[in-house]
Amino acid sequence: LLYMNCTYDTNKIIIDDKITVHADTCNITYFLEVLHKANSKLKNANIDIPSATFVLCKSQDEYNRKTLYTSRGSLATNITPFNLILLSSGNYQDDLQEKTDNRLVARSISSVIAHELAHSWQYRDLGFYKFFQIKFDSSWKIEGHAEYVAASSSFNVNNGKQLFIQ
Repeated sequence: LLYMNCTYDTNKIIIDDKITVHADTCNITYFLEVLHKANSKLKNANIDIPSATFVLCKSQDEYNRKTLYTSRGSLATNITPFNLILLSSGNYQDDLQEKTDNRLVARSISSVIAHELAHSWQYRDLGFYKFFQIKFDSSWKIEGHAEYVAASSSFNVNNGKQLFIQ
């Protein structure tokens, strides 16, 4: 991404006509650094960055309201048909998004963004029918690929082992 090609508007920036960011409180410089790290993860997986719109929520409550309380505990939500990515609050300066649920672990915001952009790429590459057929028939394929691209996971491995043993 060429960050010099940014268009600024009130609480909104557009980067290279591909990425739109809506933010109230985030220091956009830190977000751009995080986005650059996410783009590197996508490049490592041979994925070109898809078009997307980000909404950076300033609190977990705002995130829960914007996702209609359907994504409580998650770090981000991708509304794939619209390439709209809602991010819960995080520390963009340190590239860290705290865990919101005991089943999850803290992970870097750049990994969360790479994961969600991988979903946008999957949707664009597979199309509506195929993407949702795979997502609902065997979501582990879609999620596993997105975790691979992000090179990290928010799933707590110890909790997973306990679930498997029980």
